[in-house]
Amino acid sequence: MKKVIYLLVLCMVLGMAGCGTNQENKEPVSGNVSVETENKENDDVVQNEQIADTGSYPPCVMVDGVIYKDTGYVASMPGCGTMDGEIVSTVAGTELPSENNQSNFGSGYHYQRSSEGQLIVVIDDERIIFRDIEKDDTSIPIEVINFNAKVKEIIWSPSLKYIGSYAFYGCSLIKLERELDLPQSLNYIGANAFYGCKRFTSVSFPDSIIKIDSHAFANCESLKWVYIPDTIKEIGSGVFDGCTSLKEIKIPKGSHTKFEKLLPFSVDKFVEV
Repeated sequence: MKKVIYLLVLCMVLGMAGCGTNQENKEPVSGNVSVETENKENDDVVQNEQIADTGSYPPCVMVDGVIYKDTGYVASMPGCGTMDGEIVSTVAGTELPSENNQSNFGSGYHYQRSSEGQLIVVIDDERIIFRDIEKDDTSIPIEVINFNAKVKEIIWSPSLKYIGSYAFYGCSLIKLERELDLPQSLNYIGANAFYGCKRFTSVSFPDSIIKIDSHAFANCESLKWVYIPDTIKEIGSGVFDGCTSLKEIKIPKGSHTKFEKLLPFSVDKFVEV
């Protein structure tokens, strides 16, 4: 079933979130990402915005003295472990919860702690992502589109600077049977960001790129060539591991020595252009 998730990115996507693991904090950046997906388990995205003129609040819940606000995103990652608690009391939607295990949208819902500053609340069999209301963070939660989403198309914001770890892990980018066209503003690609994406055949990194983290493009089996500018400062380990079709790593003329240090196990693929 098709749907479009419009994602506003004001800071970077955080690192991989397992059950109760912490995430790395990053400086905020701004940008938009529009992703069209096919995902039977993510039929609806809950849209919740605070409406200033009526004084109402988005769905919120208090756990351990922290108020978490609905992000409007549904987690695609399957749940693991047991639930950490249950919402047992409620207040009106025009109020914020003031007691632990209390919400302003109803009771009887179970929740599970996720990555740092986030909570997963199960509502109508969907895992809704809530985030600490005090955090100025509207990044794409890592749980949204990795693992089982089938991303058909990505429309990048021209100001996007950061793609976080595991952001598109295992996604079948079914419309990208060509070059992965990255935004010209992009500075950082997180670990495993495009791991296992099997459709795109080439990647040309923009001159703005500074760091490509470990295994960012590992097991991209259709990837035939990449271009990396000499603005790059750091490339993580195994960034192209398992890319069985990769024949050329195109680099600027005169940068061979630099890339020998950055990609010591791929020297035989270097082509200066």
